[in-house]
Amino acid sequence: MSAAEQLIEAALKLNHEDRAKLVEAVAASLEGEGLGEEWEQTIARRIAELEDGSVLPVAGEEVFRKLGQRFGDK
Repeated sequence: MSAAEQLIEAALKLNHEDRAKLVEAVAASLEGEGLGEEWEQTIARRIAELEDGSVLPVAGEEVFRKLGQRFGDK
């Protein structure tokens, strides 16, 4: 498993607040690299949806369990 994959796996185990902080820190580190307006809008929309409760976060373990069921564990 690559270092990035290990970090992603660990990040998905964080609680909502810590994941949001991580996303903000990583995004800030990319300043000047330009994620693009469409990504910026998507990120802002998704953060707003989480904050206003219109969507609920799903634990990483649950996401990967469902993906394993759908696509078969490898």
